[in-house]
Amino acid sequence: MRMRLCSFCVKSGILCQKCQEKIETGEINETYMRIAKELIKFEDKYTSIQKISLNNVYNVDNIIILAV
Repeated sequence: MRMRLCSFCVKSGILCQKCQEKIETGEINETYMRIAKELIKFEDKYTSIQKISLNNVYNVDNIIILAV
């Protein structure tokens, strides 16, 4: 899966400088990181997930919207 954060950073929860800056500037939000981490867990079982790009994640009135 292609995403706006390093896959290592998402999997480990330890952010490199580049990914940390994206969080600090608001380019990426915490919801994006949580959803990306969950999607990575399903990549092996559902191989079609490997083909998508997670562009953004929005939380609107407790509804999660994925922009892929």
